[in-house]
Amino acid sequence: MAHGHMIPTLDMAKLVASRGNNLPEGCERDFIPSPDLVNNFFKVTAMMQEQFEQLVEEWHPNCLVSDMLFPWTTDTAEKFNIPRIVFHGTCFFALCVAESIRHHKPFKNVSSNSESFVVPNLSHQIKLTTMQLSPFDLIEEETIIFQIFHEVREANLKSYGVIFNSFYELELDYVERYTNVLSRKIWAIGPLLPVQQGH
Repeated sequence: MAHGHMIPTLDMAKLVASRGNNLPEGCERDFIPSPDLVNNFFKVTAMMQEQFEQLVEEWHPNCLVSDMLFPWTTDTAEKFNIPRIVFHGTCFFALCVAESIRHHKPFKNVSSNSESFVVPNLSHQIKLTTMQLSPFDLIEEETIIFQIFHEVREANLKSYGVIFNSFYELELDYVERYTNVLSRKIWAIGPLLPVQQGH
């Protein structure tokens, strides 16, 4: 980020923090050290909804593109009768793998964390171990985190469509699988790279 963006962003963060809206200890950066802290992040981001809706009311956008992890923007889009388009910073393949693991839980059929399993229902044979999975892939259904991600999935399913950081030719099998499984409108606009002036 350029200094013209970074300094005002830091000033704004200080203002937010001065009002008691702080992050939990150990979460001062973009990595969440424990799945138990995810709920706090969702609560903090949801606090933006009122101010965000004021901007939507003022600017009258034709659609709303928001990160997949902001499920409350679906309600905002419905309130203003505009389509919400979900942005996934990842590719189709990664989401197909994650969805298959979430649905089939193949890691439960192995005897150790280092034993490999095949991720089912993919176009290619993909083997993983439980150790390679994110803690979020191992969430049990009765947890708060599961409920949060369920809310994210439901909001994403209600959206108008999905934008991916990928391109069709790279992973055509997974584009087809994603669209067939979820029956979603999709746009592949990647690969997104940092914009550099003069290049």
